Amino acid sequence: MRVNLAIVLATCLALAGCATEPVSTADARPVPADRIHSAAYSKQAPDSGTVLIKRDSGMMAAACAVQVFINGSLIAELRTSEMLVLYMPPGEHIAGTRSSGICYSGNSEAPIVVKPRETRAYRLSIDAGGTSRIGPTAF
Repeated sequence: MRVNLAIVLATCLALAGCATEPVSTADARPVPADRIHSAAYSKQAPDSGTVLIKRDSGMMAAACAVQVFINGSLIAELRTSEMLVLYMPPGEHIAGTRSSGICYSGNSEAPIVVKPRETRAYRLSIDAGGTSRIGPTAF
């Protein structure tokens, strides 16, 4: 019985270690310049909105960057606990993600609505099945 309990405990710890967790804006690191592929949304205009895209912390797919696309254009690659700050024109846009490197986390897309002079945060997570997701976050 002790062996079974040890196996169950080890499995639970391993799965918990693979889970990703949201990162607060204060704790997120900026994406290094060498992984920013487009400066399309790097300059703030008078009516632009600010979009924060933050990748979770955690071990799930930590060895690989996740590519971030806006309206089909590659913008940057994020690693765990990193944040991308974009200044976007008002309106509806499509944010997409795709893994890069040896990891495969699938593709994910979500609409993002940008309002003038407002900041909105989005979370890039990878679930226990290895699928990347992007969506609004309160963190």
